[in-house]
Amino acid sequence: MKDYNSEVFGSYNNQVIKKVTLRNDRGFQLSVINFGAIIQSIKMPEDFDKKELVLGFNDFESYISEPYRENYPYLGAVIGRHAGRIRNGETQILGKTLTLNTNQGANHLHGGNIGFDSKVWDILDITKASITLGLNSPDGEENYPGNLQVEVTYALSESNEISITYTAETEKPTLVNLTQHTYFNLNRKNQSVLEDQIKVNSNQCLALDDEVMPTGEILSTKNSAFDFSDFKNIPAEIDHSFIIKSNDQVAATLRNEDHSIQMDVYTDQPIVHIYSGYYVPTFDLKDRISTGQNAGVCFETQGFLDANNHSNFPSNTLKPEEEYIRHTKFSFKF
Repeated sequence: MKDYNSEVFGSYNNQVIKKVTLRNDRGFQLSVINFGAIIQSIKMPEDFDKKELVLGFNDFESYISEPYRENYPYLGAVIGRHAGRIRNGETQILGKTLTLNTNQGANHLHGGNIGFDSKVWDILDITKASITLGLNSPDGEENYPGNLQVEVTYALSESNEISITYTAETEKPTLVNLTQHTYFNLNRKNQSVLEDQIKVNSNQCLALDDEVMPTGEILSTKNSAFDFSDFKNIPAEIDHSFIIKSNDQVAATLRNEDHSIQMDVYTDQPIVHIYSGYYVPTFDLKDRISTGQNAGVCFETQGFLDANNHSNFPSNTLKPEEEYIRHTKFSFKF
C-alpha cells in the first residue's frame, strides 16, 4: 500500500486545517479533513470514468461560507454529541431533566449551535491505512454535562472498505449518539440519486411527525412506501429511521443506475437513518459533483432519535464507568 498524503487545506481560528488522503493499492482513495472530521472525498481508481462518490468541496472556505451555512447540510461531517433532533431541547438523563441549546426552531439538532461538525479535531495518528482524530468536548458545551473525550478512526482496506470506529468517555452521565453525515452519489452521470436504488435490512421504522421528530410509535414497513426489503428507487423526500433487523448482515445497500457500483452499509448501531438530501442547497462546482436537491443520499447509522424522551427506545445515556464504542463500514463493489 502506498503512503498517505497530508497537505494543508486551510486555516480556521488560527488553527491549521489539514487534508489526509489514504489510497490503497487498487487506487481507491479516501480524503478526510480535521475540521468536523469531514469525509471530504471518496474516489474511484483512475481508470474509471466515474471518479467522485460523495458530495463536498475542494476548498476549505466553502465549508465555512455564509451561503453554505445558511442552509447547512453537514456535508461529510461527524455529528455529535447527539445526532438527530431532541424535542424542545429537553430530555432526561437518569431521571433528571436536561435543557440543551436549540438551533432548529424550538428543537435541538445534531449537537446544537456548534456541534462536532464545526470543530477543529486533533489528528492523533496516521498510518498507511487509517487516520484517527480526537476531540475534547468540555463540560457544559451546548449545555451537555460532562467532559467528553471522543475519537474517530477511519480505516481504508485493500478490498475498498471504509471502516469507522467511534469511541467516547465521559466524566459525568451525558448523552452520546455519534454518526457520519456523508452524502453518497454513485450515479455515473453525477445526476440526481433518484435514479439510484436502495435496499434496507429492516421491516420497521420510527413514526415521525412533520418536524421529523419521533412520536414514539414503531411502524411496520411491510407493503408500505418504506418497504425496501427489495431494491427500489430512492424517494425524493425520504428522511426516515429504519430499525435494523440484524447487526450480522448488511444494514443497507445503495447501487447506481446501471448497477455497476454498489455500496453496502454494515453497523452495530440499531438505526440507519436514510436522508435523500431534499434540502441540500445548490452549488455548481468545478471538478466535483454539483450539490442541490437530491444530489446525494445519507446513511446515518446511529442510536434512536430523541431516545431518552421515549421509554420504549434504548437510552443514549453514557455513564463515566462505560466506554462508548460503535462501528460502521461502507463497503464498495465495482
